[in-house]
Amino acid sequence: MNYKKISIILLFLMLLLVPFTFAADGDYKLPEVTKHVEIKDDGSCDITEEIVYDIEGTVNGTYRDISIDGHNNQSVSNLSVETPGYYNRIEILDSNDKIVDSNSRFNESIRIKVWLYNDKERTQKINNQKVPVIFKYTFNKGVVIYNDVADFQYLAWDKQWKSDVDTFRMYVKIPGSSNQVEFWNTPSTNVKSSTWNNNELETVATNLPKNKTFTQRILMPTDYFKSTINARVDNSNQRANIEKYQNELTDKENTRNFIFELFEGVLALLIAIPAGIYAFFGREPKIDYDAEYEYDLPTDAKALEVQALFNGDVGSVYKKAFSTQILDLIDRKYYKIIHSDEDKSIIKRTNKSTDDLVDYEIYAVDYLNKFADSDGYISLKSISEKETPKEYKKFIKEWKKKVTKSIPESLKERYFDSKGSKLFNYFLLIVFVASLITFLYSINNELVPGPVGLGALLLMPISFLLYCIPNTFAGRWTPEGKEVNDKWQNFKKYISDYSLINERPPESVQVWGKYLVYASALGCADKATNTMKEYYDVAEISDDSIGGSDVAFFAYSGGMGSMDSSLSSLDVSAFDSDDSSGSSGGGGFGGGGGGTF
Repeated sequence: MNYKKISIILLFLMLLLVPFTFAADGDYKLPEVTKHVEIKDDGSCDITEEIVYDIEGTVNGTYRDISIDGHNNQSVSNLSVETPGYYNRIEILDSNDKIVDSNSRFNESIRIKVWLYNDKERTQKINNQKVPVIFKYTFNKGVVIYNDVADFQYLAWDKQWKSDVDTFRMYVKIPGSSNQVEFWNTPSTNVKSSTWNNNELETVATNLPKNKTFTQRILMPTDYFKSTINARVDNSNQRANIEKYQNELTDKENTRNFIFELFEGVLALLIAIPAGIYAFFGREPKIDYDAEYEYDLPTDAKALEVQALFNGDVGSVYKKAFSTQILDLIDRKYYKIIHSDEDKSIIKRTNKSTDDLVDYEIYAVDYLNKFADSDGYISLKSISEKETPKEYKKFIKEWKKKVTKSIPESLKERYFDSKGSKLFNYFLLIVFVASLITFLYSINNELVPGPVGLGALLLMPISFLLYCIPNTFAGRWTPEGKEVNDKWQNFKKYISDYSLINERPPESVQVWGKYLVYASALGCADKATNTMKEYYDVAEISDDSIGGSDVAFFAYSGGMGSMDSSLSSLDVSAFDSDDSSGSSGGGGFGGGGGGTF
């Protein structure tokens, strides 16, 4: 690793701790979102959502997913969509992607597709325009009425959205006075104001981050409701449990914010520590290899072996590596593609014997077989629909162990000298233990921890953060390892660069497929897929030719995106679980994402 790379690592540390807003990914941004929720005295909620899409480029339209928990008899009715200033065509899809009647009462999660046009004839698509889309509907069985309190727990913004929201406004009108009401915003970090105006709560938040949730919860007297026909009824007392749960969430958030504020104050001192360790132990050897690109696979190593050795921590694989495993099995004809597009991908096990597979590959095949239907078809989307995050994480943990175990220690030592990394981790352990002892001593001798105690408190999470840096930071490649690593990184540049691909394209579609497997292993599958699509379009490669490689067809048709989306949805973080609708009392509704298509 050179000094340019270490500078990037240190800059990354600073950006983690300083509020910073990045441009939204994809082809749209969300400058403004306004929600009006009127809680009726029968437990139903009339909801109006005005979502302003700042669309980049040309799109067919937008979509909105509404989450509905059928197990709790939740439903949506009176659905309508408006697009002021624009013409539209509305499609509503059920969970099986079938179009349903817009006048229906929906008892399962739905997707609303809004096709947008500039003209009455509906021939001119939207291009680089700001489009307001207004969704109106009634949500039933969202409010929970207990014996001692009525609970409105609303997932106002879901992590499924792929864009930040510049300004988020929400107005919640309750069926009674606000004098006997409690409310919480979770998290409250981005909330600028949340105030009552008679019986309406106005909340304003800015820079709501993508891939995060925002929940608002209001506790009201039960006598505000004249009827419970459209509410869920739970004959138990839950006010104390809900208050305890919400206060614990608030305490966790306050503690987290406090630590991050401390991080910013002493980060400059921290930077010197990893820089010094790197200078003594992380400098890489000089070698004669100086090529800029590799136009072919540098070695015959397996894709997951490449991932474990040359992408991040040497000797470790990551959760997303399972996508690489699936692609590799497809490329090697253990599975064939039955259907592939951006929404759904279906594979099927072939008759090829597994005798040549190693332990972790057989383990992966056995896992995928769990999701096969009676005809042997495996919908990759069904993995996220049928599997729980807990069971998926359990599988991934065991699978990763098998992958890393398959790589001989002798090979790791041949390529990588981990001495500096081990010393660095020992140093961090000493820092953590010393900081913990100092902090405990401080709070035992002072009513409020002084500067030394607070500094010790600060160093504990910092040492953990540094522990998460890849071991290539403080360790170093052997001369042979550096050459092989440089070759793989140069191959990564090649497969991601259209100008290089255009200059020297892979020899066949089958080679393209294999290259995409290794692109996934090196963490550049998206770039490589885009490069391939651009090359195929310019070179006018026929669909029949693309179909000559299942992996190439899978990537070209959008299958990688649907696969990654399915697997990524199972990777639920602990913090998101705290901030989402699950809670003491068992209430909650709302959520669902959206975007453009």
